[in-house]
Amino acid sequence: MFTSDPELIEKVAKIWTDRKLRSQQLAVDLGRRTADERIARLILSLRDRLAARGMVQDQTMDFPLRQHHVADATGLTAVHVSKVLSEFRRRGLIEISDRSLTVLNPAEFQRVATMR
Repeated sequence: MFTSDPELIEKVAKIWTDRKLRSQQLAVDLGRRTADERIARLILSLRDRLAARGMVQDQTMDFPLRQHHVADATGLTAVHVSKVLSEFRRRGLIEISDRSLTVLNPAEFQRVATMR
């Protein structure tokens, strides 16, 4: 199948490379990043993946995740996630309402995600 369709090889290689990079980045995120960085990177990653599918409008995306989901994905406690999200809201970086999330200040939020 691969020998008859070179484009298929390229597609599989791209998918494999993307997933490998994501898993390596997750290992770094969990091991070396602050809680702020972990959560900001998770949100930006979700936003980028949804944007690629045309599911983000004006920096707003569906966000049905609860604090315990974010905690599980970032290796933090739900209490710590709550504190970080509250701080992001207080600083005017994000707004969460009605199962949606808006990144209010994309440049500053990106800076938080890449503070290292």
